[in-house]
This record gives sequence, C-alpha cells and structure tokens, in this order.
Amino acid sequence: MTGRVYPRNGATGGASVEFRHVSKQFESQRNGATVAAVNDLSFTVQPGEICVLVGPSGCGKTTSLKMVNRLVEPTSGTILIDGEDIRKIDPVTLRRQIGYVIQQVGLFPHRTVAENVATVPELLGWPRERIRKRVDELIALVGLDPASYRNRYPAQLSGGERQRIGVARAMAVEPPLMLMDEPFGAVDPLVRERLQDEFLDLQHRLGITVLFVTHDIDEAIKLGTKVAVFERGGRLAQFSPPAELLMQPANDYVARFVGADRALKRLAVMQVRELGLDRTRTLPEDAPTFTPETNVRDVLAAILPSPYQAGVVRTAEGQPLGVVTLAAIGDVLRAQASGAPPRRTE
Repeated sequence: MTGRVYPRNGATGGASVEFRHVSKQFESQRNGATVAAVNDLSFTVQPGEICVLVGPSGCGKTTSLKMVNRLVEPTSGTILIDGEDIRKIDPVTLRRQIGYVIQQVGLFPHRTVAENVATVPELLGWPRERIRKRVDELIALVGLDPASYRNRYPAQLSGGERQRIGVARAMAVEPPLMLMDEPFGAVDPLVRERLQDEFLDLQHRLGITVLFVTHDIDEAIKLGTKVAVFERGGRLAQFSPPAELLMQPANDYVARFVGADRALKRLAVMQVRELGLDRTRTLPEDAPTFTPETNVRDVLAAILPSPYQAGVVRTAEGQPLGVVTLAAIGDVLRAQASGAPPRRTE
C-alpha cells in the first residue's frame, strides 16, 4: 500500500468524496446468512459541502461513514477521495488525515484537554511549539478560552464542552474531510442547537468537506448542503439539496420520513430573497427588520406576534428593499402544496 496522502482541494480547503456502487455485507450472528448493511451506494460530495446521511437505525449510515476511513472495508465498489481510490492509501495514514467525531466523543480521560487535542500532531511528530500553538488556536476556534481549558480533564467539562473539544481534536491537522457520527446527539436540545450553529459557522469559515450522520431529519435539513436519505437494507432513497428533498420527495418512503410538515420545514431553508416583496407599503420604525438572507422560518416567528404581520427587508447597508408579509409566506406554502409557482407582489 502506498503512504501517499490524497491532495487538498486548494479552492475550498475541502476534499471531494465519491461512492461508486459500494456495498457492504455482514454474516448474521443468528443464522450465518449474509446481510446487506449497505447496498449499491453511489453519490458524490463536492469539496466544501456538508453531506448529511439520515435514516432509521440499522439502515447503513454509520457503516457508510466508517468505510470512508477504512474502519470498515467495503465488500464491493470503490470510494474515492479527491479522485484517489482509498484502498491505495495506507489506512493509518488515511485516518490521520481525516477528522472523526462520534457521539460519545471518546476523549482520553487521563489526558488534559490540551493533550487530547494534541494526540494526532504528536503521532505525526510535530515540533512541541507548533503543537502548543495549534492546540490553543483550536480550543479558541471552538469557542473556549485556552487559558481556562487547556489543563482541564474531560471529567471537568460539560457535555457540550466535551463535544467542542472532540471537534477541536478532529481538526488538529487541518483535515480536508471530517466524518461526524451523531456528534450532538448526547447533549440537551438548547446546547445542541448552539453547537449546530457554531459548527455551521466554523465549517463556512474553513471550507472543509463534512460527512455527517444523524437520525434527525430536522438536523439534516438545517446542516446539510446535500442530504442522503437511507432506507432499511442500506439503500439510498434520495440524494439532493434540502429544499429539493422537502419539495420533491422521491417516493412515499421519503415523504413519510421527511414528515407531513415538510412545507413548514422548507421555510427553514428558504431565504427572504425568494419571496415576493411589497414595494408600495411602508411600516413604522418599530417593525421587524430582516435582510435578504434571513430564513423564512425566522421571519415567520418574528412577524406572527407583530401587530403589523409584516417586516421590512433591508440591505446590509440599511437600504429598504420592500416589505415581507404573512400573506407572501402563505402564498409560498400554498404553492408548495399545489405545485404551482408562488404569486409575487412587486
């Protein structure tokens, strides 16, 4: 096996990942029969995308993830990172160049936060001063104070703090690819939402590629650039951007999995710029204000309790673009239900 590391995509900092007809079969412990965990999986994740793998328990999500860093070897098919077959890369070399975060984090309990984050750089033989600087940089990058946290032990951290340190450890060697398996599933909902927001901001700044496993369709829609919906038997039911998944589910299974409220979920991935604005109406100064990039779910939450049932849309420089109304959002929901384009008010 070669020890060559796959190249980094210079434009985004992320690597492409391609599954070509990948299958994985296991032998059943009950009767010795062959069971398909993953069945003829094919899709491509572009550099810098967040691809969320979602589906019920036992559908092959985690197995698919583990095949990317060769913790599980496929029975057939090919996985490529930046166009290179991962079977040609030494497994240890491969894993040291891929960030890996799991639900229980797996921090070493008898090593400090700094020592945990430094694990892979130490294995790679980085100079001590370079490691120290990188550790402090990463602790700060995930929203914690290095001076306060570097010498703490995992038992002294909250669940959310442990997740942050797990992400920092995974990013220690600036990986172009991160694999994340239910990373926020063990924390309470408020902390989970905050971690999701911080993760999105971090990924946007770094441009790395992420494969992210969850069973939560709302999390998939919020985080994913692309969403891969799995069904039992390890089959890929749909692979598409979140908006397409919500508006055009591939079959009844996907429609049921996404949920009957998919039109409301769609509001979370739709921006104000996609709505028709009333350019003839003016509102008082205390009316809610939005930018064209505000998601429509946040708009709805702000204007429902407002006496105006509407809000002003302004550019980043403060120039008014028009008024977004409750009626305009209703138009979108009705259009999605009927398949017709929404009525736009100019």
